[in-house]
Amino acid sequence: MTLPDRPLRPERPVQPRPGAIDPPLLLAVNFSVLIDDAMIACAHISALEMASDETQLKRIVSSDDRHHVQWSAPPQQGRLTMARALDADRRLYAWRREALSGKPAVRRVIINHLDRSGTEVLFRWEMPQAWPLRWTGPRYDALHGGIAFEELEIVFDDLLYKGA
Repeated sequence: MTLPDRPLRPERPVQPRPGAIDPPLLLAVNFSVLIDDAMIACAHISALEMASDETQLKRIVSSDDRHHVQWSAPPQQGRLTMARALDADRRLYAWRREALSGKPAVRRVIINHLDRSGTEVLFRWEMPQAWPLRWTGPRYDALHGGIAFEELEIVFDDLLYKGA
């Protein structure tokens, strides 16, 4: 693999080209995760999604205006999976064990979308009432080396966007 003959990060601010996209596109590689204000190092987070229960979808046509249609369906519970390299930090595992013991185990989860330098929060996604549905430990495979990961799938009722 050959390295580029230019720095990977510009040494000075780059002026936008005429006709360039404004604002610039956001990268999804710099983020941080907080669970009840405690930072959790994550390598991957599944796509965030808000959906409705399509089995209860209702189409309502206005009686006085046939071109006016309303759609209605109750919200569906959201889910996301976060993956992190396994280390001595057992907080995700402990959170799921707490839920198994019958305790409420509800936490606030925040995903901060960071700027390209990874220092400034551009905006955040907040799940105020998240609950650990499933914890998955590492796959052990002597034939293929790799990093040991743990995953935690959480469910939530609300997904809030918070501008920074």
